[in-house]
Amino acid sequence: MFPDPSDPTRFYGLKEETKKLYEQTGYSLWAGLVSSIFYQAWCLRGLEDFMTDIYTEPKISQYLMDKIVDWHISFFEVFYTEIGSFIDVFWIGDDWGTQNGPLISPVYFRKEVVPRFKKMISFIKTKTDALCCYHTCGSTCWCLDDLIEMGVDIVHPLQANAFENDTAKIKQQYGSKLSFVSK
Repeated sequence: MFPDPSDPTRFYGLKEETKKLYEQTGYSLWAGLVSSIFYQAWCLRGLEDFMTDIYTEPKISQYLMDKIVDWHISFFEVFYTEIGSFIDVFWIGDDWGTQNGPLISPVYFRKEVVPRFKKMISFIKTKTDALCCYHTCGSTCWCLDDLIEMGVDIVHPLQANAFENDTAKIKQQYGSKLSFVSK
């Protein structure tokens, strides 16, 4: 059983503190937690078991990812209702690259992961006008179009030293569609 994502004690004082920062500082306010799906699933199931489930017991991996998405959306309902009007950027993500290429099959990523993140990001964007910053490490040039489809505005980080992350080429191709935070 997952803990209650909308327990009011999670959010005590959040709106007031965020409003105070918004009104009394000149800082850009970024909020959220790294709301991963894949990472949380393999933490709950174990990396080897979860990766095996993807191919041998896909209903298990799909069920677990759906439960994680549902939990996050219930959390986001309260969290972004409280602070959505005060923030500039919200944070979300999962790691999709190693230093040498994709962590998982791009076909699987597009079929099973993209729709779930798109659902979460779309929901958050109903609660705030903030931009979406998506964290993903490693060689990730292969999934930039997918991130755009999911509703991502900013990618963190763009690791120039990872395989095929040619920053000049990426800037030329995606510079009008995405902003990048370098590492």
